[in-house]
This record gives sequence, structure tokens and C-alpha cells, in this order.
Amino acid sequence: MKAEQKRSRGRPAMTTRLETNGKPGNSPAQTAALINQLMDQSCPPTLCPLCDHQGNTRTGTEAHYREHHKGQNGYVCMDKSCGQGFSSRPGLQYHLRAAHSFSKVKDNIIITTSKPKEIKTTQRGAKLKDDMVKRLSAHYNPLVCPGCKEEFAKKTQTLHHINTSHPKEKLFQCFVTNCQHDQGFGSLQALIYHLAKHEE
Repeated sequence: MKAEQKRSRGRPAMTTRLETNGKPGNSPAQTAALINQLMDQSCPPTLCPLCDHQGNTRTGTEAHYREHHKGQNGYVCMDKSCGQGFSSRPGLQYHLRAAHSFSKVKDNIIITTSKPKEIKTTQRGAKLKDDMVKRLSAHYNPLVCPGCKEEFAKKTQTLHHINTSHPKEKLFQCFVTNCQHDQGFGSLQALIYHLAKHEE
């Protein structure tokens, strides 16, 4: 009996995971596949969303867009209640991943919910409220350089560009009315930390 008790004490505790909504959500790979399918249906990669120019390749269409429609928000969110516009396919894709959830019914992809996310910094622990996050997202797109407006496919590429092409430049400005800090910030994280102070 004592031997059995010792063996049972040495075993790892068993845990049970309960699904709160009855169904697990999409995996990141499934979400990415749904977004890509939705993008191809609504914004065909070889068709310009503004002038219906038909290119031979996706890169050719992207070059056409940069040449003739640079800075215009031709890529619009498919959720009619959202309707945010972006100047590139990667910008819209990032928005769809960050702000919406998806489900598939037969052959139709449905945007089920909007889910605004809080932006957090890990270095200083600053966390912004939803309203400030929306204002921040309206001013700064993580896929676009705030200095020269060059667009990128990944956030890491944007950061690398800022660090190499705009060293020591304070590209991130506070947008809060009557803010006395008018010198700008060298990084988005520094701006977030500053904005968090406005909410104290």
C-alpha cells in the first residue's frame, strides 16, 4: 500500500482542458489559408483594385499600383462594417489577421467577428486601451515606413529599413492633442510608452 502511494505521488498530475465555446478556433495555418483565399477572391493578384488594370503577373500589377496609385488606399477590408482601406495587399492581409476572425461555410468564407487587439510592449510593460490602439493604428501602419512611406511585406523588414535608412531619426510623432512633447520618438515602442502616460 505504501509503495503504491509513493508511486502515485511521483506521477505527474493529470489535467483536463475544457473548451469554453464548444469548438476550437482555426489554427494559424487555417486562418492564413482562409485569408489568402478571401484575398484572391476579392482582390485578384493580377488585377488592379482601382483601375481594373490586368497585369500578366502579380509583381507586374504591384509595380503598376506603385507607379499609378502610390499612397491610395485601394485595398479595402471585406467586412462592410469595417471598411478600412490600405495601400498594399500585405497591409490588408495584416489587418485581416489582426482585426478579424474567419469561418468557412461550404464554399463561402465568412468574417465572423471583429477583434481589436491591444498593443503591448515587452520592454517596459506599457499597455494601451482599445481607443488609443485604434488611434495608433490609424496613424502608423507597421508595414509602412513613417518617414519615406516605403511599403514592406513584414514588420521585421520595416524595422530593418528604419534602422538602416533612418538611423537616429525621430519618425514617430505623438498625435494626442496639446501634447507638449514635439520632438518625436525613434521607435514605435517609445511612442507606445509615451502614449500610455497620457492614459494614466
